[in-house]
Amino acid sequence: MQTEAQKFCESFARQLVPFGARLDRVISTLSGSMGQIDLECLTEIRSALRDVHYRYSSLQERVENQQAYLLILGPLKSGKSTLMNAISRAYVSEVSSLPAYPALVYVKNGDQPRYLATDYRGDTREFSDGSRMCAEIQQEHKRLADAILEVERTDQEFDPTIHYPEAIKRLNVEVPAQALASSGTVLIDTPGLYSRMKLGYEQVTREFRNTAACAIFVVKGDNLFFEKVFEEFEDLLNSFNRIFLVANIDKSKQDLQADGSLSVSLESSEPGEVIEAFKSLSTSAKIRQAIDDERLIIYPIDLLSAASKRLAGADQEDADHASDYEWSDEFWEEAGAESKTENDNSFDLFLTDLTNYLNSSQYIQDFMADSLRMADELSQRTVELADSYAAEKLLESCADLRTTIANKHKQLEAIAKLKDMDWSGVFWHLEEEKKRLLKALEEDHTQLISSLGLGYAAWQQTDGCWQELIDRHLKIIVANETRREANRILEHIGALLGGYSGGARLNMFQMGRLHQAGLQIEEHLPPLLQGLGQEVQVSVPELTLAQDEVPLKRSLIDMVLFRKRAKVCEKFFGVEGDKQIPAGKKRKRLTGDAEEFLKEQVSSQIREQLPELQRRYISEVLDLYQQQFITMIQHQADALRASVTQEISDCQANLKSLMLAIGMLEGTRVSAQMLTETLAQIQAEYAIKLETEETEHWVPEAAEMIENSGNEQVENTEVEVAAKAEAGNSDDEDIYPEFDTSAASI
Repeated sequence: MQTEAQKFCESFARQLVPFGARLDRVISTLSGSMGQIDLECLTEIRSALRDVHYRYSSLQERVENQQAYLLILGPLKSGKSTLMNAISRAYVSEVSSLPAYPALVYVKNGDQPRYLATDYRGDTREFSDGSRMCAEIQQEHKRLADAILEVERTDQEFDPTIHYPEAIKRLNVEVPAQALASSGTVLIDTPGLYSRMKLGYEQVTREFRNTAACAIFVVKGDNLFFEKVFEEFEDLLNSFNRIFLVANIDKSKQDLQADGSLSVSLESSEPGEVIEAFKSLSTSAKIRQAIDDERLIIYPIDLLSAASKRLAGADQEDADHASDYEWSDEFWEEAGAESKTENDNSFDLFLTDLTNYLNSSQYIQDFMADSLRMADELSQRTVELADSYAAEKLLESCADLRTTIANKHKQLEAIAKLKDMDWSGVFWHLEEEKKRLLKALEEDHTQLISSLGLGYAAWQQTDGCWQELIDRHLKIIVANETRREANRILEHIGALLGGYSGGARLNMFQMGRLHQAGLQIEEHLPPLLQGLGQEVQVSVPELTLAQDEVPLKRSLIDMVLFRKRAKVCEKFFGVEGDKQIPAGKKRKRLTGDAEEFLKEQVSSQIREQLPELQRRYISEVLDLYQQQFITMIQHQADALRASVTQEISDCQANLKSLMLAIGMLEGTRVSAQMLTETLAQIQAEYAIKLETEETEHWVPEAAEMIENSGNEQVENTEVEVAAKAEAGNSDDEDIYPEFDTSAASI
């Protein structure tokens, strides 16, 4: 026989499946190839959809398994983990007691231990055992603390979805716990309410107001009158139909007496009086009213003692009969019969009341109403997401991409025209500069003449021959001075070619073409200027000095034999000019006229050869530079064309992906709207009353209409967008009629 609750769960879960499948598909698509698209709005949509899917999965699991979610709250070290051990009759505090880390821990029965962590991106990781999980979370806690400190230094409010999405959001723990298996209960342990990420009542209740059956609030007995503990307690009362407040009593606590002796404290001996005092002294009208209405029930329990007895009792039970126990009145009566202390009775009373509530028709109504509310909330959240600012930004991004693609095509056209332009005339002005430079070089040979004199004087101090004077002194000096002049030429040319355009005289038309093509030539000029003249050889004037014309003082023998100048020089220098001449003899025979003769001979030959050599050198340097300049423009145009072509391809791919995302988001909106209509039918069918909203009735044919045409409608929305995006259609009005994509709306 199937109960009404079972029928509701089967029907409800069946209606959730299409919506969940749609979420799976959309998230998979947005996280696949689209995961590489760096858009804040797309990241926001992905995060929001993952959050919806995360909550949907919890709802689906809860309904399919008819699970009762018991949310356990309270300050740090209040005894929440100990209570979980006592309820489940299994040691789960190893993984549930994670002080200060702001993650929710879901604990349920499982055949084998399993530990799974989910972060704010929706990514999951599994741990081999609980100790490894705790060790990893301790390390993760340090990283989270560093991230929080970094954000706080900038005076921002820390948001893990933005500032540290790697933070763990949820821990799923499965351990063998027969008590949880028998009751279908999932325990949800919350972090301390004063944790670093400020996971307060408001956030917890927002997460579970339509999921958890009830809330169990644990507080130490001596903190009952600590106002900070209850300053946000009204949020819980507004969100949960039933709250069980467990005052964790310390039976070993003692008080100091006037005579210096120790006696059992009031909390230990008369916990009931402490509870009555709390009820009467509570300053919150809502808390008092909740107590009077029996929506808030208080139990003084020594949790440590209760958990110890419960675990010891579980170890003594025969495993073969463990599954026979249910969370029924008989079970707890049996447990109560075995308990001898007041604390045992208090814990048994707590479990009995909890069990009775979970078995009550009120809970079933709350369960169905909460399930409908949460599903409707998820549906509305999805619809809102399709109409959100992020979705509008997604449309705006598509418009931006289309504009970018159009501009890039214009840039390609400009690049093509750039390559066809004639750049040979942009250096016409350098011809006049070359003439001025040659004239300035021709008029200044002072350094060369001075260097020749020094070279001659140095030769005079040696016993070297005439040929050594030419080869080792004069030619080297001429070569060095010629190269020095070449460096001066390069410096002058470099100054002419410096600046934005590299010395080119560009007209407005040429500059416009470069701008349209996006070619910044100044970025590519430094390598050309650094290599200026390196590939051009510096030609040195050839020296031809006749030794028989050198003014030489005749010796007595020369005068006696009436030798002519040529014969005298031949005897002095040697036939080939290779005769070694002592330095003293040089000083005696070579007069001052000889030095002037040599200087004049060398200067004359340099004046005859050097201007032409320099003119040729300057022309070669400038011609090569002009060729390199034009080649640079051609090469950069080719590289720019390849880059722009790739950018167009990337933009088109991104546009296609974003248009598909828009279509899938719209398809998800349609699926969510159909879910809302189906929920209204389920609400009417089971006569479920929702206190926070008006019941909307719709025609009975609606379910059949959705069943037959709903999925087809969603599929058509996505397929149409994908097909038109594939065809390169960039008109959003045709592809996505639901959104106004005009320039004004964007």
